[in-house]
Amino acid sequence: MKKQFLFIFFAIVIFSCSNSNSPKSVVAAFLKGLEAFDYPEVEKHCTPRYAKYLSVVISMGAKNTANEGLPKILRDSIVGDRAYVFVQNRKDINLEDIVLLAKIDGKWKVDLPMKK
Repeated sequence: MKKQFLFIFFAIVIFSCSNSNSPKSVVAAFLKGLEAFDYPEVEKHCTPRYAKYLSVVISMGAKNTANEGLPKILRDSIVGDRAYVFVQNRKDINLEDIVLLAKIDGKWKVDLPMKK
């Protein structure tokens, strides 16, 4: 009985710590897809609005020519159905960029900033 309890307890801890839908994990997968030029994978992690924007940019022939490696994910901030993930650009370590996310159907997706 004690072994079963320990097994269940550790299984819950392990699965709760591996949240693949956290804003940080979504941004990490999004950035890895961009670096690998895997645009179908990238589109899985962004909103339909961002996917449309991305397809226009790709159709214009834009390519990722910077070979700087992936930005370092620093922290995130969640406010309701919006999240902000702060990343550090490898080229300028004193500069932080913000990746915006929106929660759609319970999943975090990379989004474009809202126009004012």
